[in-house]
Amino acid sequence: MEFTGRAGEIVRLIAWCEDDSANPMRLITGPGGVGKTRLALRLSELMQELGWRCIRVGDEREAGAIADVRAAWSGRLPPGTGKSQTIANLIASLIARGKTVLFVAEKRAAIDAVTKRLAQQDLGELVLDLHDGVASRRAFAQMIGRALDASRNAPRLENGAELQRVERRRDQLNGYVRALHGTREPWGMSVYDMRAWLLGLESAGMECRLRGAALEGLGGAAARQAAEDLAQYARLGGLTLVSRGSPWAQSPIISAEEARRADEVLDEVRRHALPGTLALLGRASSETGLPEPQTLGGWADLIDAWAGAGAALSAMTPAVYDLDLQAACEGFAAAARGGFGRLWAALTSPRYRAARAQLRAVLPPGRTLGDRDLYSCAAAARDSARQWAALGGRDIPRAPHSAAECQASYQHLADQLAQLEACSGQAGLAQMHAGDCGQVLDRLDADRGPWPGSLS
Repeated sequence: MEFTGRAGEIVRLIAWCEDDSANPMRLITGPGGVGKTRLALRLSELMQELGWRCIRVGDEREAGAIADVRAAWSGRLPPGTGKSQTIANLIASLIARGKTVLFVAEKRAAIDAVTKRLAQQDLGELVLDLHDGVASRRAFAQMIGRALDASRNAPRLENGAELQRVERRRDQLNGYVRALHGTREPWGMSVYDMRAWLLGLESAGMECRLRGAALEGLGGAAARQAAEDLAQYARLGGLTLVSRGSPWAQSPIISAEEARRADEVLDEVRRHALPGTLALLGRASSETGLPEPQTLGGWADLIDAWAGAGAALSAMTPAVYDLDLQAACEGFAAAARGGFGRLWAALTSPRYRAARAQLRAVLPPGRTLGDRDLYSCAAAARDSARQWAALGGRDIPRAPHSAAECQASYQHLADQLAQLEACSGQAGLAQMHAGDCGQVLDRLDADRGPWPGSLS
């Protein structure tokens, strides 16, 4: 059957194939018989003309049966494989090639299934149904007459404009392929090959720029000589960085804009984020009795301990830390079970009732909690006390007055240090002692030069 009326879809699919940023998979869906397979086959034919390699994957039984019948081979299809649709497609395909088809079936239902599919495609007038014989010559003549009238009155499809658009798009795509893959002199390479080589190069920056006559004279031979000279220079150690080099030696910065951003981050960390955050955290450490950590990253544990203490003391009084919280939680553990378990423990376990009485006694005045919530608060206080002791706390756990400000300021410092690590190539700043980190920042500041366009 002639492929018509789908030019718009074909153009969109071709554009999708050529779009490197598009989703690599596209699913075409629709009810049976709308032409999904025909559309895909036509697309593969056009893309093969553009130099693509197309592989058709799927159930080959239907296509194989049609090819076999076209070759005058008698084949069979098992039940449930879509024989009616296959036969209808086969009849339409052969009629389009000017063939006359005799379709014979034992059962009337099989003929109706095929003729129904042909009628859905407006091909019903081409069918002469003789399954029940010719009972009436008049009816037979009328059937022939309707078929001839339908053939004469079939409208002529006007798809010239769509075909022109498809051809124009095809020419554009072919031109794109030629421009991308055609060999360019004096290099003897295509644009595609050049882009592949460039993508394989590591990022690098340099102030030297070739322009005008120097660039025009850099042909294939000159480029090969330059490559040999550069390789020899590298073998002699010319591209090796020594340990006494710049602290920015591992920086991935390649543009003035990235240099400006690195300057801003370095200034923010040195002048504001690091000294301000350390001063704020130092005051909180003195207020709560937790010793200062050895590294900048260690402050995260203190901030977490302050948050845990604040959460526990928001539900209970500080007297909770005077209790043996481990023993209280063990005796009151049944409170974390189901309702029957709690009820049974409350009735039969003196230890459960004693632990509950202890924990209720450290609740704020006028506050009551159910056994499950009371156990959760006790467990949180127990964990907070353990963490506090592990960090070397000298007193009962408590949160500083500036707990929220400490957390926000430290998070800002951590974000700025992560950005500085990325743009400077100096890894592990957050895991250093504050003094060592400050020395690295001073070396970075001392070694940075003016970026293009600055007033320095």
